[in-house]
Amino acid sequence: HYDRRAARVAVDAEYERAVAAGTLQMRTVAAALSGGALPPQMFVYLGGPTTAPGYRFDEFAARRGVSQHVEWRTEIPFVPIALGRFGRTPSRATIAPFVHAVWVDDSPSLLRGNRQGWYPSVGVGFEPLLGIVRFDVARGLRDGRWTFSADLSRAWWAIL
Repeated sequence: HYDRRAARVAVDAEYERAVAAGTLQMRTVAAALSGGALPPQMFVYLGGPTTAPGYRFDEFAARRGVSQHVEWRTEIPFVPIALGRFGRTPSRATIAPFVHAVWVDDSPSLLRGNRQGWYPSVGVGFEPLLGIVRFDVARGLRDGRWTFSADLSRAWWAIL
């Protein structure tokens, strides 16, 4: 039997500030469940390029979890790309080194091997085409691995 009065709360917050010759960006995603018996689909799942770069997608399942991402974005020289009759891309690209950490607590042993505590990672993002597409490489530092990902800018998500 599952507790029908169970509750789940989640927060997704972003912060951005100009720092030196770049921009500091931070994103926090957190969620928690109330006590009681709950089905596995109600748990907090973290992992993959958004909530845990350097770890498998949905690698972490728990009753409480936090994902913290901090990156510093700056422009670097880059080869312009011809776009036919539309011109060329700028001769600049964005590079974004980052650190990331995931914290999980009260992870049931039947889900994902009973992960507990902090799981840090480091990586770098690269945006060569006007910020339309982003490529990331990351390494999980606690039982993690190398991961690679590509994504379209959030501005494009609404039309996809």
